Amino acid sequence: MDKQKLLATLLLLGVASVYSVDAPYTTVPVPIDNVIHLDNSSDYAVYKVILVNPTNETYYYYFQEVSISWTFIYNRGVHLISPGKSITEYIKIRPAKETSEIPILLVIFEKDDKKVSYPLYFSPLIISNQKQIFENLTGDELGYDVRIDKTNLKPGDHINLYISVRNPSKDKRNITINISSDILVENINNSIELKEGQTLITAPIKISKTIQPGNYSITINIGNLSRTVNVTVGRPINVSISERNDIIYITNLNDYENEYTLKKEITFTEKLLYKYDPKPDYEITENGKHYYVWKLVLKPGETYTVRKSINWFNILIFILLIVLPTIYLFLSYLSPKLSIRKDILKIDSKNREIKIMITLKNSSIYKIRNIKVIETLLQIFEPTDKYEFVKPIGSYTKGGKIYIKWLIDELLPGEERLIVYTIKYRSEVVGELELDPAIAEFTVFNNKYIVKSNKLILRFV
Repeated sequence: MDKQKLLATLLLLGVASVYSVDAPYTTVPVPIDNVIHLDNSSDYAVYKVILVNPTNETYYYYFQEVSISWTFIYNRGVHLISPGKSITEYIKIRPAKETSEIPILLVIFEKDDKKVSYPLYFSPLIISNQKQIFENLTGDELGYDVRIDKTNLKPGDHINLYISVRNPSKDKRNITINISSDILVENINNSIELKEGQTLITAPIKISKTIQPGNYSITINIGNLSRTVNVTVGRPINVSISERNDIIYITNLNDYENEYTLKKEITFTEKLLYKYDPKPDYEITENGKHYYVWKLVLKPGETYTVRKSINWFNILIFILLIVLPTIYLFLSYLSPKLSIRKDILKIDSKNREIKIMITLKNSSIYKIRNIKVIETLLQIFEPTDKYEFVKPIGSYTKGGKIYIKWLIDELLPGEERLIVYTIKYRSEVVGELELDPAIAEFTVFNNKYIVKSNKLILRFV
């Protein structure tokens, strides 16, 4: 073991001894089976975690999932850990879907008002067989290529290594894969079985929080082949974020300039009703959730503020698009709906008589009272005394036309009323003649309405 690994081990023991004074703690996950084959839906990576309670009090403990793209199988529920005792827990993990998210599980200890939690980071090797990954590896010997999702890191970051391995042999092949670096929390060493063709090995890796800024390398050994990936670890970002009275405060606690990305989860309702000043630089969607993003450059000790306020303009648009049409539909629903239609029932050419029917229907949700029906005839026609259903209240001649009036006391919702009358025409009428529409007049809510019927075309030979 080199000096830096020895120092890290001593520091870990020192931290554990500090925790052992007044709170339980947990060891880092120890891999029992660190390999996950994606083509086998029942294959999980398996880890062992030891929970230690060095205090003289009994604590409750339970696990809480952090990574939503991973499936965890563990001892669910709330459990007791007695004073001076340790408990071994076994945890199985597997990606629930394709993801670059690192698997993280919290273990939480509680007693009365005391609560401590520790994140558990896992670095499994995820195996999947694909026809071609990255570049097309060729040749008769074992070959592989390595990619990394980012090379500029911060202490405590996580990365994903993608290793494409080609086995040209038709026979399965056992190889040993080793991933090591000073920046890793724990090195990875596993034996895996390769099928014929290309295999993708994905390794989510946690970067140590205590690593110093500088240039580092990650070494990947497969069999007798070796690759190196160079990365740069920058200075840690230490910021304080608080929110009071709809104002977000972001303060740089370092004594040097920091670049910081602020992400604010936003719902559809918040996006509609509120605005932020300054505006976000852009928007993203991750794991089905929507975020506003601000890219910040903070000087030492600088506090950046983001103010949230009501977006009155969007609310006005909402009213115009939603409320006003609703009011219009409501008023339309309340408006009176009276229809009037005129039809010819019979033409008696022998007696030169025409029987006409006027139909009124109330399609409103309320009754309509005092409906005046007015029929207009040319003087070439002459009303008779043959009226059916409703008799007129009067008739008169004006401007070369004859007017007949009826009065309907009321029409109930959905009710129809018929007016049938007969007129005579002169023998000299020849050709086509148009009858004026009948008119219905009524008043609802102090508003006067006039409804006209269809016109009738008469043809005389």
